[in-house]
Amino acid sequence: MDGELVFYIINNKTHLDRWDFSGSLGFAISVVTTIGFGNLAPHTNPGKIMCVIYAFVGIPFMMVLLAGIGDMLMVALKRIANLKLCPKKRRVNRILNMLVIIVLGIVVGFLVPATVFHIIEDWHILEALYFCFTTLCTIGFGDYIIGIHEQRISEGPLHEAYEVLAYIWILFGLSYVSLIIKYISDILASNAELVERKTVQRLEAEKRRLGSELWKSGLRSASINSNKTTESFALENEVNGVELLSVNYI
Repeated sequence: MDGELVFYIINNKTHLDRWDFSGSLGFAISVVTTIGFGNLAPHTNPGKIMCVIYAFVGIPFMMVLLAGIGDMLMVALKRIANLKLCPKKRRVNRILNMLVIIVLGIVVGFLVPATVFHIIEDWHILEALYFCFTTLCTIGFGDYIIGIHEQRISEGPLHEAYEVLAYIWILFGLSYVSLIIKYISDILASNAELVERKTVQRLEAEKRRLGSELWKSGLRSASINSNKTTESFALENEVNGVELLSVNYI
């Protein structure tokens, strides 16, 4: 089985035995989600043309679908975010709610599927986690692919149901990962806006302080100049008075 798969990959040919319903479904989802595992590919020219048209039309629709699934998940996440785990300390409560969301996502999106793949595909648990991560991040190296080498449920409708459920998990997992990325981006953006707002406030305060000091120094300078002018005027009057006395005396 491994040699046959390597032969088809090296010669850029489709692994013909996998074009059943579940394999075709996996190919369709890998195209519109841009994962591109690479284990299946169209071999004929009409198939390649149809693949391009399907991707051109299907990818935007898939983005809309993932956005809709993300909105559904957002409702659940908002309910979790409003939990009162530590009502007396708002900041601590927010951090705890965030940790619950992250831990729940890791368990449901990674640990549970990885355990299933570990049992059914006979992968090491780290290999299963690696597959979950590369798949949900749309990296899709194609070195691990579900349903090709597993022997536990290799025949019958159970195998088909297993692969269909796996691809449904991919759809929800992609939505969740994109939602988490957006959530983290929004937090970073809000923190950046907060820092910017505080910086502007500090600059405005410093500007007002400098203006006040300049105004005060201007008043002091004007007062000093006024005093100097008064003293000069008095001194000049005294000098003139002395000269006038001198003239009268003569």
